[in-house]
Amino acid sequence: MEWSNRFVKRCAGWMAAFVVFTAGAGAQEMPTILLSTNNCIVAFAVSSTWHPIKGEVKELNGWARFSRANDLNSLHGSVEVDVKALTTGSDGRDSKWRNECLEGGRFPKITFTVERVTVTANQAFLLSGLLTIRDTTRTLVFGGQFKEEVGFYHLAGTAEMKWTDYGVRDSSTFLTKIQPETKVLLELWLPAK
Repeated sequence: MEWSNRFVKRCAGWMAAFVVFTAGAGAQEMPTILLSTNNCIVAFAVSSTWHPIKGEVKELNGWARFSRANDLNSLHGSVEVDVKALTTGSDGRDSKWRNECLEGGRFPKITFTVERVTVTANQAFLLSGLLTIRDTTRTLVFGGQFKEEVGFYHLAGTAEMKWTDYGVRDSSTFLTKIQPETKVLLELWLPAK
C-alpha cells in the first residue's frame, strides 16, 4: 500500500524525467535522467539514547544514465545534497548538525556517485558508489529490491555507514548520546525504456 501511494505521488516527476529520457532516444548515447525529489528520495536514521532520529533530504539534484537501454547493470549517476537541505524535524538539532557537526559553511555539499549496479536473483540489486561527506570519500553499498512497472524502474535500497568515518563531529549532548551507526535509504524511479 505504501509503495502504491508513493507511486502515485511520483507520477509528475516521472513524466518530467521521461521527457528528458525520450528526447534523445535516437542518439547514440543514452539520454540523461535528471534527479530531484520528484524521482529520488534520500532519508537517514541514527540511534540515540531516547529514540531513533529520522531525517530526510528536502532538496537534491543529480543525474542518472544507462549505458545500455533497459539494463540496470549499466546504470551510473550522481546525487548531490546541500547540507542545508537535511532535516530531522528539530530546528535546534538541525542547526547544530548543519553548522557545527557537518560544517556546512566549509563543506556545503554531500555527494554520492554511483559506480556499479549488480542485479542479483529475485529482483534484488547491489548499488556501489562513492559517498563524500566533508572532505572524506568512502565506498558505500546499497542493497535492495527493484520493480519494473508502467515503464519505470523503482529501486529501494538501504546502506549502513558511520558518520565518524567521515570526520563528522559528535552531536551528542549531556543527556543524549548519538550513536555513529547511520542507516541511509535511497529510492529511485527511473524510466525503463
